[in-house]
Order: sequence, then C-alpha cells, then structure tokens
Amino acid sequence: MNAPSGGGLSRPLSAKVLAVDANLMLAMDARRFLCAMQELTGGTLVATHQVMIEAWDKCTETSAKAAGNFVRHQFFEGSLDAADVQSEIDRQAMRRTLGWRRWAEAEKTSNDAAWQQAPRPKQALALQTQLLTSSGAFTVKRNRAQDAMVVAEAILAGVDAIASHNLNTILHEVLNEWLADQKGKGHPLMQNVQTPFILKPDTAMQRRRLETEAGELGWAACQWAAGACLPKEPLDERRLDFILRRFLGHVGEGGLPVAAASGLECLSALQQAKPDDWMDALASQRAHRTQRAEDRRLAAVESIGAFDGT
Repeated sequence: MNAPSGGGLSRPLSAKVLAVDANLMLAMDARRFLCAMQELTGGTLVATHQVMIEAWDKCTETSAKAAGNFVRHQFFEGSLDAADVQSEIDRQAMRRTLGWRRWAEAEKTSNDAAWQQAPRPKQALALQTQLLTSSGAFTVKRNRAQDAMVVAEAILAGVDAIASHNLNTILHEVLNEWLADQKGKGHPLMQNVQTPFILKPDTAMQRRRLETEAGELGWAACQWAAGACLPKEPLDERRLDFILRRFLGHVGEGGLPVAAASGLECLSALQQAKPDDWMDALASQRAHRTQRAEDRRLAAVESIGAFDGT
C-alpha cells in the first residue's frame, strides 16, 4: 500500500530540529514516537540542558507511577502476595529511576543516540532574564524561571520549535507575538526563530509531516509508530496488531492523542484493505537508532541490582 498523497498543501514551517519538554522526555512511547519520526525523516530531536535537569528530578515520580502499575498488575495476576506489594513497588521504582538516569547520562555522549542534548549557551541567562522581564508571557509564578530557561536554551540551540506537553505556565500567543516583534526589530538572537515556537506535540508532528510530505496523518503516524516499536523477531499478525495498538495508545496518553487516534484508524483501514500483507506495508522502515536507544534504556534498568541501587 503506497503512502497517500499529502495533497497540494503549501510548504509549512519546519520542525526538522525539534526540542521537547521534560514531560515528553519522560513519556517513554511518546518520546520514542517523536524520535522515530525525526530519525525516519532526517530530522533531529533535542533536549536542552534545563529540560534534562527537570527530567532528572521528575523521573522519580514517573518511575514510581510506572512501578505501581506494574506491581499491581502482578498482584492481580496472583504472582505477588499482598504483603510484598509495597516493598516491590519501592524496589521497582528505585530500579527504574536509577536506570533512567544512568541511560540518560550515557546517551549524552553516545554516537548512536536517538536524541541530542543541547548544552546551556553562555547567553542563556541574559535571554532568560529578557524573556521574564519584557515578553509578558511568563505571568505564573510557578516554574516561570525554569520555563523561561527552556525557551531561552531552545532559541539559542537553533531549534525550529519546542513540542510541549508541560509548558502551561507560558502565555503562548503572547510569547509568539513578542518573538516575532523582536525578530522584526532585528534582535540578533531572534533572526532564525519561527512562530509559533511552542507547539502541542500533535501540532509538531503535523508540521513535520507536512514539511516532509509524509502523506496523510494516519499513514504517517502508523509508519512512525511501526518504525519505533516493530519487534526484531518475526511475529504473527495478531501479536503485531496488539503491539502497535498498545504503543499508539501510550503515544496518545503521552501527549499525542490526535496522532494516536489517526494512526489507529489508519491501521484498521489498512488491515481491511490489505488483509494478507498489511504487515509488509508497515515494515518498510525501521527506526534503528530509536530502537537501539530503547534497548539501552531497558538494559540500564536491568543493570540495577538491589534496592540500594548497587
């Protein structure tokens, strides 16, 4: 099945170099989906220094939540006694936290990483200050300094946009107007800034899809999801269908509900139109760097020993 045409749409803004916020860095399948999208279209996914600081701290919370879900599932299946539930949650949360941190630190210097970390530029503090004092976009006290630093670092890193499932303290329209105004006035740091600059993850995906003429939304979502999660070993249709649907469901929960819903709809249509070879239609591309990065993350978690992280 050939990818449907994108149809005579005008050339969109770029998302070739796309930054993400801390929530997306920690949403495993949403991150993998965006990494695969960028890898398969020749783009780059970027996490700024401030984003990684926030993700480092927040990973304790996300690890605890994932551990709780995992252990409760074990309990309901009867493979764990009630008296052991809390201690096992604690153990799993510790392993996932330390494993994620170990993986994230190693990926910064990996030649095979699926994402890049941008260092904090020397002008970041000055631009953060300017954003806080003159843009009018940071009016909520909670996290305003951190969010302004995320924006400042992304601008200085030369990214095309920030995909955000977290930066809700920023008045996006106000920020975009200020960025455009500063660019028009010749601000030396704003000349390559696009507006809108902060995007919902679904909007960032749409921008990249249009930019690369990747076809209809559902088709692009199916291709990029398959590229991110297709197993290495051969599977039957039922198992692969389960993996893709579960993955897209997690992508939606992680911040891309439109992409996920469209991908699921396309998958069903593809299976109906090509019942004998729908798997071949989705297996033409595999995001190798993205999958190897995920393998390393899982290995990092497995490498954590006892509760004390030894």
